Amino acid sequence: MYKKIQITRIDLRNGQNTIEDKIIIESVVRIIVNGSSFSSLVCSPSDPEELAVGNLFSEGFIDSPREISGVRKSDDGLSVFVELNKNFDLSDMKTESVMTSGCGEASTFSISSLSKIKKLPSPRDFSPEKILSLFREFNKRSVLFSETGGVHAAALCEDDRILSFREDIGRHNAVDKLIGESLLQGKTGENKFFLFSGRISSEIFLKANRFGVYLTASRSAPTDRAVEMAKASNIRLIGFARGYRLNLYN
Repeated sequence: MYKKIQITRIDLRNGQNTIEDKIIIESVVRIIVNGSSFSSLVCSPSDPEELAVGNLFSEGFIDSPREISGVRKSDDGLSVFVELNKNFDLSDMKTESVMTSGCGEASTFSISSLSKIKKLPSPRDFSPEKILSLFREFNKRSVLFSETGGVHAAALCEDDRILSFREDIGRHNAVDKLIGESLLQGKTGENKFFLFSGRISSEIFLKANRFGVYLTASRSAPTDRAVEMAKASNIRLIGFARGYRLNLYN
């Protein structure tokens, strides 16, 4: 989602002129769980229900869509009300946490969660040609980025096709929306993988790992911590997937 505004473009060769430009819309969406305020996320305003469910799952507050008895958004789309069929007391969930390096979302994750990484029996084979081909389609779908330059993108894939695609101002939000959509449809990350436009840091990897994908690939770089986690979990981690080449980090 974007809006159009008038701006002044200054070109050192051709002077300045007034043009119409597209800028990305930034919203703050509140998540209310069982009647209590849970968090507020800075995000693009599309798909707020998916964002809420995906965030609750990837941050470890729910383990299954079966724990959700209802999800609805407010008329303005700036609040999401999630009803869980279990007790939800944040005071019981406080652990030592660190702030993440993400944009769009001021999230935390528990240091203790690093010891709960899901491990595959062994790394799965993959086709570099397939990954690079899917990224070419991924780039074509990144329309909002092409128009505004202000969002990140993520895609959930299976075999040689993109199942779903999301763009958001926040790296984490784009992934959470994919996870939330799958959970609301009763689907898991088994036999699936993520494509991603941004940096793969430890908290992004933890979200992917918790969802159960076997591979995460990006056009950008991973951090050292993400590489360590990928090796520990036998999950394939790919960076700089561009054109006809990619880097395999584990």
